[in-house]
Amino acid sequence: MNYKSAHQKIWFVSDLHAGHDKDFVLDNRGYTGWNINDVYEDMIKIWNNVVGKDDIVFNLGDMVLGAGVNSYDVATNLISRLNCQHHYFIFGNHNAGVKQLYSEYNKILGAPLIGRKILPLTLNEYNFSFLGDIAEIKIDDQQIVLSHYPIARWNNLENGSWNIHGHTHGQYRCLKNQFDVSWDVFLRPVEYHELIKVSIDREYS
Repeated sequence: MNYKSAHQKIWFVSDLHAGHDKDFVLDNRGYTGWNINDVYEDMIKIWNNVVGKDDIVFNLGDMVLGAGVNSYDVATNLISRLNCQHHYFIFGNHNAGVKQLYSEYNKILGAPLIGRKILPLTLNEYNFSFLGDIAEIKIDDQQIVLSHYPIARWNNLENGSWNIHGHTHGQYRCLKNQFDVSWDVFLRPVEYHELIKVSIDREYS
């Protein structure tokens, strides 16, 4: 998957934890004392204020958590309301709702291949694609390995490739070319050129 940053904005995000009402999540995001439904609406508003309808988003997992039996409805509602031209998804360790959505479409599209997982799997109705557990992309000349978990070694690391990940909610000391895009870090999706700036700042710090 190759992209040109001059053609459209490309964003990264992870660990929205939509529906998760635990203090350790809400407090770190400035939502102490908020109703969980208001938190949900505010996160959608923040996303849509920065991400345009013609933009690309890579979401690195843990999108819905804590919604219980409503997880499927929360996942589909969330996906349908978030701005972007296309939404690419990497599985995390919390896949409530999203896993159900994947299984539903995989069963339909994978009928001739019973018991086989189809990846990537695109849901045209939502402009949403499941990429699996890991993916490699290139933006301009920058090679990037996408994963939910931070990786100790990744493809072409020695030649400057990046690992963009989530999972650690800003609590992990990233390696030189590694970026945590958990919601807790930027409190919103982060755009590719912002990560370039972070990379340059690290170089001179």
